[in-house]
Amino acid sequence: MNSLRAKQIAQELHLLNAHRLPSVQFHGMSMFPFLQDEDRVVVEPVEWQDIAPGDIVTYRCSDKYPSRRVIKKHENSLRLWCDNWPSICFCARRDDILGRAVAWERNRVRLSRGEPAWEEATRLALQKYRRTRFLRLKARIKRVIFRFLDTLRGKQPQRLIKYQ
Repeated sequence: MNSLRAKQIAQELHLLNAHRLPSVQFHGMSMFPFLQDEDRVVVEPVEWQDIAPGDIVTYRCSDKYPSRRVIKKHENSLRLWCDNWPSICFCARRDDILGRAVAWERNRVRLSRGEPAWEEATRLALQKYRRTRFLRLKARIKRVIFRFLDTLRGKQPQRLIKYQ
C-alpha cells in the first residue's frame, strides 16, 4: 500500500472512530465568511436520516476532505454548495459522508451548532443559495424568450460557437 493511501485511511479512521469529537483544519475560502482558511472544524459522525439542508458535512472526495453546505438531500446522495462560490454545486454519495460539522474554532473562539450566530449564518446561506438559483433561472428564461422572439421575427437564433 502506498503512503498516500495509508494516510487517507488514517484520516478517515480518525474522523469516523474518534472517542472525542475530531476536528479537521479547513483550507481555502470556499465557505467564507462562515468558515475561513485555517479554522478548525469539529466533526461528529452522523446518521444519514439526521442530515438536513443547511448542515455542513465533511466528505471524502478523492484524497481531500472538503466541508460544504447541504442544499438538497436525495435518496443516496447530497447536493452541496459553498457559501462563497454561488455558481458551483457539488454532489457527494451517501458512502462518502464522514460527518457533520458541529462547531468551528478560530483564534480561540468557538461557535457551536445550535447557537444563534450559527443558525443565522445557515439561514443567510440558504437564502443566498435560493436567490442565486432564482437569478440563474430568470436569466435562462430570458434567453429562451429572446430566442423565441428572434425566431418569430425571422432572425436566426445566435448560438455559441464551440472551438475544438
